[in-house]
Amino acid sequence: MQTIPMGSRNITRDLTRLNYVEEDAEALKRQRGNAKGAPAEGSVDDVKMTEFNNYVSHRAAEIIANIKEQISYAGLTPAELPAGIVIVGGGARLAEFNTLLGDTTKMKVRMGSIISPRIGIADSRISPAYSVDVVSILYAAAQAGAQECLSPEPVKEEPIEIIPEPEPVAEPERQSGFSKAINWLKRQIQEPPEDPDGGDLLDD
Repeated sequence: MQTIPMGSRNITRDLTRLNYVEEDAEALKRQRGNAKGAPAEGSVDDVKMTEFNNYVSHRAAEIIANIKEQISYAGLTPAELPAGIVIVGGGARLAEFNTLLGDTTKMKVRMGSIISPRIGIADSRISPAYSVDVVSILYAAAQAGAQECLSPEPVKEEPIEIIPEPEPVAEPERQSGFSKAINWLKRQIQEPPEDPDGGDLLDD
């Protein structure tokens, strides 16, 4: 797969050099543009149609030359592509574009269209003829079992291990020096030390 960074939008932008706003240039390209630069009678807004179509034909020829080179870069010949070229989109409807493409590449060229009766477009603002590529990709994805991409996938919640907090350890009571002395005396009374001579020290 290769992408050529140019298309019929480039033709429209070229035509703005003739002092047309882009919307008018686009409409005029569709109505009177010719990829072969065939002379057209008359003029529009003081622009002769011959000059107008010179812009159209030169850019169309550049686009077609790039298409032909991409086939060559892929290491293919027209004989190895018997199905020919399928062209879609708004630029495919430019007068004589498909003829010029076929003559230049020596391949048969046909217009892509939506042929499946299963496909219906509810929005009247979307033209099926100009949206064949996008609709075809969506249809192919639906046939392959694609899921709704706008629905978030359910998140699997993993069990959380709860670690119990350790029980608080009681701090030993703090004793004053006097309390320590009293406690020592109590222990001595309960267990009096023995006299080396065999008597009780407390009896003395």
